[in-house]
Amino acid sequence: MSQAWSIPGVTRKSTFAEAAGRSVLTSLSAVSSALDAARSPRDSIDPHVLQEALRRLRTTMSTYTKAFPEEAIKTLRKDTSDLFGPTSELRDIDIQLGRMRELRENAPEQAQPGIKHMIEDLTGRETGTMKAVESALDIFASANVLDRLADLVETATGISGVETASDTTDTDDAEAPDHHMEGTPADEFDETPDRADTTGAAADPGAMRLREMAGTILSDRLRSFERSLDSAVEAMRTPITTDRLNSATNEMLHQLRVGAKKLRYTSEIFAPIFGKTLERVAGDLGDLQDVLGEIHDADVVEANIVAALGDRPPTDPLVAGFVYVLGDGRARRALAQARLNKDWTPQRIADLQDKLASVAN
Repeated sequence: MSQAWSIPGVTRKSTFAEAAGRSVLTSLSAVSSALDAARSPRDSIDPHVLQEALRRLRTTMSTYTKAFPEEAIKTLRKDTSDLFGPTSELRDIDIQLGRMRELRENAPEQAQPGIKHMIEDLTGRETGTMKAVESALDIFASANVLDRLADLVETATGISGVETASDTTDTDDAEAPDHHMEGTPADEFDETPDRADTTGAAADPGAMRLREMAGTILSDRLRSFERSLDSAVEAMRTPITTDRLNSATNEMLHQLRVGAKKLRYTSEIFAPIFGKTLERVAGDLGDLQDVLGEIHDADVVEANIVAALGDRPPTDPLVAGFVYVLGDGRARRALAQARLNKDWTPQRIADLQDKLASVAN
């Protein structure tokens, strides 16, 4: 679970540019802290903390894209993604290693060689990925990405530094309390920004009130989520079999997870403007994201095991361990999908959509 975060000074009275500046700098500060820990020493890198900080920064940059010169923010988003990629891979390996070590504790003797082989393989991959992360950290630092982003924020929005909530609270704005939202570990984040539809709006989106722009952006993110939901509804009801899971079904659920995550983080960003309703929506989306994340993690393990099995004969001493892990992963996935089907009924999904639509409109 990531550390709670807030965006000091952002209220419904803020301009879009002011909110963009404060939000990006708050996320930038979290990344800076995570990078300081990662650099000192390098073997203390926590991929979960660093990945979560980078994800929030990318989400914030994506949400507030229109407040900045297009090419400049696009370049900085790419620079951030170049670090996020290997960090995300390191996080996935860390999760798999943790699960393999848990299984090894209680696995039968005949499964031990196969599990030991997988742990050794993952440990080797972890070492290689750690080197890739260290290289990306060096490139990120030498490119002065955070300094360049801070300069862009000041130039485009006039905001510099990160103020405390007590310094910026608007006591006349009772509808816009500071919310401290917690996130969850998460996986890939779609880098394609949803561009707010500002047809007929002011030529300068930054000068518009945040509430107006936030509604437009939330509507856009809701439409994206609904498209992935429409594609995934059948997949959510597909029973698990002993055969290898259908890759199309996996992809549908993965895209739904990405859509839920994107909408959830945007909801967290705008919770100070829309209050408790959007905070509850973000919590619901977090629940959905969690169960879909469990399914995704199980799918990743299954793909790795199937590849490792290859054409090995049943007499291969490693096969028993591979099959043991495969069975565990499928059982965990089945439980997660059962929870998904039980908790996320069509009515709950419809209620969530209605809440978001009412807030966005």
